[in-house]
Amino acid sequence: MSSQVQQVSSVPPPYELVSSGSNFTDDSLSLAFNLRSAKFSRRQDSNIVPPAVAYPTLATNAKTNTIIISITKGDPAEPALAGVGGDFPLVLDELTARTTGSLQVITDLQVPRPALQAKTLLPSLQNVSDAIRNVGQAMKPGSICYIHISGHAYQDSPRTAFMPLPSGERLDGKELMSWLRAAASTGGTFLIIADVCYAAGFIRMPFIYDVKDGSLSWSKSSEIQVQGGSGQVIALLSTDHNQSAVTINSEATAPYPGYHGLFTFSLFNYIKKQPLEINITNLLLHLRKHSNYHPSQPRPQISATIEGLRQLPLGRPSA
Repeated sequence: MSSQVQQVSSVPPPYELVSSGSNFTDDSLSLAFNLRSAKFSRRQDSNIVPPAVAYPTLATNAKTNTIIISITKGDPAEPALAGVGGDFPLVLDELTARTTGSLQVITDLQVPRPALQAKTLLPSLQNVSDAIRNVGQAMKPGSICYIHISGHAYQDSPRTAFMPLPSGERLDGKELMSWLRAAASTGGTFLIIADVCYAAGFIRMPFIYDVKDGSLSWSKSSEIQVQGGSGQVIALLSTDHNQSAVTINSEATAPYPGYHGLFTFSLFNYIKKQPLEINITNLLLHLRKHSNYHPSQPRPQISATIEGLRQLPLGRPSA
């Protein structure tokens, strides 16, 4: 990489990696882990680009919307994902607390809230595309839509990845991104949280964010930056290319005992204690610290359609 961009925060003391089978303590959490499977490789990005001038914030009186896509068994050949089911009540509670507009749930799980059951949709390409399009049509500049995605994902080539759906269809990452870019063209911001295997291959963005020696930087990827439109798409990704997502096992003792996706649990455990605007540097360091406790050490990523982000509107709004 070339020149370093603006320093945002300093690095906390070095983190001690915990070996397989060990416990750790952080914010009174004692977690054990279960690895699904893993292969590893590190993506090479291009040079750091000059900083942009703005980042998305929640405008006064703007609506926050939510789409939750939770799929436990998209592939009949694979076992149901206990981590997805364990995450679902947590994701529903945390994102509902941030939602002032529409809430759409797309899942093969039983929804625990009777008021939502009649409105819940089964996972299909049509239901996913319709949910994104409908939210996009209602969004205005300053509006935000959170999208949490969890389930099996596969990388079928170096350039493409997909999620199998219970309908027998495949949700291709490139197709999903085209829907999101179109929906964001009205000026809103889509903030994706993807807790899936091969997440950085499934959700591919023009700009990749990283933290080195306490400095937040962004670099241009090989993805084409689409010009025009005032909206943005931002992604918090559980894994790098060719890495599997991991879970916390059922013997874990924590405020939310039972199976959870490590990325989702670590994310919400952090952001529920933060102000509305969350520092990206601190967030990325936190997510990578927790991931490093797992023997496979998945590497969470943050990427976006724009450069220059320093904060994300992810915290709970004040009551």
